[in-house]
Amino acid sequence: MTLQQIIQQISTLAVAAAAFVFWMWLACKVMKTIPAITSKLGLGETPGLIVAVIALWPLFALTYQLFRFFLHS
Repeated sequence: MTLQQIIQQISTLAVAAAAFVFWMWLACKVMKTIPAITSKLGLGETPGLIVAVIALWPLFALTYQLFRFFLHS
């Protein structure tokens, strides 16, 4: 394995890890914000949690695809 291949693997892992951390941060913000909004509207937190999970589903699917792309075997 050449040095260039090692550097490429390290950089792709760093990009995947940074994207994962950013997306998880975004997911945490959404999981806090949407239930707070529905609670202020008088609907309670449960509908907000359901909406947040449904809204985050594509984000989790993209994370899975990102790791499959970068960490293919």
